[in-house]
Amino acid sequence: MIKRNDNRGSSILMVIITIAGIGIMAAIALWVSLRNVQMKSTDAEIKESFYSAEGVLEQVKAGVKEKAEAAYKEAITKDLESFAKYKDRNPVQNGSSTAVANAESQTARAEAFKKNFKEYFKKSVNNGAANKYDIKSISNLVDQNLINSPTYPYAVVSAMGTGFSGETGIVKDTDDKLVLEGVRVRYVSEDEQVSEIITDITVDVPKPDVIAPTSDLELFEYAIIGNDGVGVEAGMLKVKGNVYAGFNNKNDKTALTLSPTVKVEFIDRLLIANGKVKIGNNASLTATSKQNVWAENILLDSGSAELLGAAYISDDLTLSGIGSKC
Repeated sequence: MIKRNDNRGSSILMVIITIAGIGIMAAIALWVSLRNVQMKSTDAEIKESFYSAEGVLEQVKAGVKEKAEAAYKEAITKDLESFAKYKDRNPVQNGSSTAVANAESQTARAEAFKKNFKEYFKKSVNNGAANKYDIKSISNLVDQNLINSPTYPYAVVSAMGTGFSGETGIVKDTDDKLVLEGVRVRYVSEDEQVSEIITDITVDVPKPDVIAPTSDLELFEYAIIGNDGVGVEAGMLKVKGNVYAGFNNKNDKTALTLSPTVKVEFIDRLLIANGKVKIGNNASLTATSKQNVWAENILLDSGSAELLGAAYISDDLTLSGIGSKC
């Protein structure tokens, strides 16, 4: 008997196997794409949470600077009251002796000013305990809606002196600096992304400055603080110093607005926009090479932006309108 090999149906089987293979590869590709989108979304949420935590920390630093400025004014007042004591001393009328006496007089004045500044500053931030600071005294400029929010987003500002979430911290007194140790900021976003920053805040002790009123103290670095946002309506503006811009509308999150034809130049330091930067028609924003820019997004509506320094943009640049350039 003769047997034949019957291959009927093998083609259909090959087609089914091929289609199944293509389907599996397509499913894998879709899964990889979905994971990529999810990772990008999570990364954006983490960055937004971190920038918001940075914004809260900047508000805490602004509170510290407020206390330092008040202490500086008190120390200056005390210095002026005793200025004649140091200025009008009658040293021995001899060249070298006069120089030595003047140097000793100015050293004594600087030491007295330093002592007064430290005492006033410590008194303004402590809770009655020596070399301690009360976290509530330096977080008074933090958005209270975040601090007291029962829902997301919310922020917690605490000190590490008496535990992980204490209210008092240590003030370390060095020769020319006061260091507030262990300031902790915890921010939880609407998406429940948590960012936490633990840092020390250093206050440089200034020198009595009434002899040289034009000197530029670096203690008070903030030129503009706008908790509900900053807007420039008209004209040309040059800003030297740090700038912080928050936002008032949670849905829009516009932190810095430049109206049409406005020209703004940030000369140095730091620009933190805890939201979007909107640049209107024919308006321009310039940040020099010494200026660092932090923002969620920069929206150009027929405007221009020139960022010569480091720029950290969470959601990239958005160009719209005719003639937008960056």
